[in-house]
Amino acid sequence: MGKVLKEQVQTPTFAFTCSGILCLVLRAFRVPYTGPFAFIFLLLAGSGTATAFWVEVQRDKETWGWRGVIAALKRPSRDFLVGFFFHLPQLMAAVLIAFYWWRRRKTQPAIP
Repeated sequence: MGKVLKEQVQTPTFAFTCSGILCLVLRAFRVPYTGPFAFIFLLLAGSGTATAFWVEVQRDKETWGWRGVIAALKRPSRDFLVGFFFHLPQLMAAVLIAFYWWRRRKTQPAIP
């Protein structure tokens, strides 16, 4: 196994992503109570997008906040782009799960 791949497999993001995907697969086979776990694991993995923003702001020695993020992202580093786009699919999967739950709840009739 390559050095870079070996380092990536040992990260929390990898563990959360694999756990979230496993829960989604189990959910597809109608295993109960795996949907919320998939949401939590994928949301935790997707939170790396916020970490990528924070690291970029710290690297550029800006103040954390909207102005600091905008100033730091005028010239984003390669590390930011890799970190952000690596974590974005997990965040989008968690958002889609939440949207599905919201839509399902809206279409179900209220219990009197």
